[in-house]
Amino acid sequence: MGIEENKALILRFLDEVNNGNVSMVDEYFADNFVRYAADGTEMDREGYKNLCTNMLSFFPDVHFTVDDIVAEEDRAAFRFTWTATAQNDTPDGSYKKGDQIKVTEDYFCRIEKGKIVEFNNLIGR
Repeated sequence: MGIEENKALILRFLDEVNNGNVSMVDEYFADNFVRYAADGTEMDREGYKNLCTNMLSFFPDVHFTVDDIVAEEDRAAFRFTWTATAQNDTPDGSYKKGDQIKVTEDYFCRIEKGKIVEFNNLIGR
């Protein structure tokens, strides 16, 4: 895939999450997908699908807005801001029901054969 197709893949993925479609993880992410979080933890495709499902259950009105996206060859870097309202208290206590949330995150990703193979989460603030 080319640079523009890789950017479009990322944009389609975030649009699917905006529409509450978690099943898209199977379509857009490779079987050997891995997400590397800023805290050093790793997550496979099924784990990432569960993360998306949990996020949508706690923040059903979540909305992702892409602030920047650049790509070269099989890599893309993007910054997005997500906003949401907490539906319930989160298990870790970081958000209480009704909290208004705004978080900006930066990711690097690698794409192979039209599928996202790797996410590297740099920062969340």
